[in-house]
Amino acid sequence: MAGISMPKLSLIVPTYNEKENIAPLFQRIAAAISDFEIIFVDDNSPDGTAQAIRELQSRDGRVKLLQRPHKMGLGTAIMDGLRLAEGEFVGMMDADLSHDAKTLPAMIEALSDSDIIIGSRYVKGGKVQGWPLYRLIVSRVAILVAQIMLHPPARDT
Repeated sequence: MAGISMPKLSLIVPTYNEKENIAPLFQRIAAAISDFEIIFVDDNSPDGTAQAIRELQSRDGRVKLLQRPHKMGLGTAIMDGLRLAEGEFVGMMDADLSHDAKTLPAMIEALSDSDIIIGSRYVKGGKVQGWPLYRLIVSRVAILVAQIMLHPPARDT
């Protein structure tokens, strides 16, 4: 539509019990880029995550909330978030503050000559912080299974 500008980046952020992280995550993203929308997909968090998102939404039109009736999982959260995305590009971030929003400008820039950009904890400059050993093992095993079954060109799926 003429005169309506679409956001450059739609960020899908699945949430479950992330109330304390909502404002800091938004602030970090807003400090890194300006042309974005953030789509929180909350799986009915009992800690008040959705209310924290609604409060943020009332102050900033770049915030969307899809509140689902119960815990439905990461994959469907991303798919549901995609249905609401209006940006030229779409990305996904964890709400646990483990993804560094400062990398977003470089990732958006890299999209000028790439179809997909993958930010990984397992490449030079990447890191895993604050994860218990079991989560690190689950992550590594999931990547290994994907490599064996799918043979993707990327090392971190």
